[in-house]
Amino acid sequence: MRQETMRPAVGRSFTPPPKFLKLVIYQLLLLMATVIGLAYGLYFSDLFFPTTHFSIWADILTVLKYVWLVPLPYALLNFYSFVRYPVFLRPAPSHEPMHLPCKIYVRIVTRGLNLTLIGETASNAEAALRAVLPLDQWHVEIVTDNPVSTDYESTQLSVIAVPVGYEPSGGAKYKARALHYALSHTSATWEDWVVHLDEETHFSEDTVRAICRFILQEHANVAAGKRRFPRIGQGVILYGRRKIVNWITTLADSIRVGDDYGRFRLQYEHGKAGFGIHGSFIVINQGVETRVGFDHGPAASITEDAY
Repeated sequence: MRQETMRPAVGRSFTPPPKFLKLVIYQLLLLMATVIGLAYGLYFSDLFFPTTHFSIWADILTVLKYVWLVPLPYALLNFYSFVRYPVFLRPAPSHEPMHLPCKIYVRIVTRGLNLTLIGETASNAEAALRAVLPLDQWHVEIVTDNPVSTDYESTQLSVIAVPVGYEPSGGAKYKARALHYALSHTSATWEDWVVHLDEETHFSEDTVRAICRFILQEHANVAAGKRRFPRIGQGVILYGRRKIVNWITTLADSIRVGDDYGRFRLQYEHGKAGFGIHGSFIVINQGVETRVGFDHGPAASITEDAY
């Protein structure tokens, strides 16, 4: 990473760059949120459990308060990641024409029960890809347990229906079974890349550009001998960006965004996956995925993405 030294110009007042000011504001907001949280906890702790009154009930509740220490390591890990890798520091979006030495396959996995949702996701994927890449550099695949027939049709779309009687030799089940079947029934070559999506995941043109930059970087690293195989990419998933069907479940899912920018970002910066990975928005080289496969038995089928 290039390091820059900030120094004032001779004879002029020093004006901090915008990125520096954003970083200062970001760190101050984090500090403020932390102080408010601690003050809130201490105030209500003393309000409801005063040290001048003693009772068995108060003692029991005081002991139960220590349960809040259980997620403390998790909270500290996320907090460190927020400080170390500020959310707003990201590459500036580039709108230059993209050209890849391979093809991107957007692989949407579904049980095939919600045809409207599948069609909307496929349509969104094609619109974003078409706006950035030429037609010969991308394709959309729908991998389904049940045959689907949506109103959305395109020459850039293909459906891989997993036969009812298909049983992998290793005993893979559920989503792992479908993904393993797709490996041998896709038109993707070992040089191509796969973007794994769930049936409700949408993405934008900027996402496509970010994926392209990642692929080009990994191709360059492998060609330069920096690593034998290209790395696996993982994107951040946001919730509540479209029409909200259920506020409770949306709010519950929103904490996962903090996870993405917290502990998941921390592990990816170090090239490890100790906390696992999401099952959606994974960017992986087809050759790497084929070498590993998904047929690792029933136990590996519960969290097939992180096994």
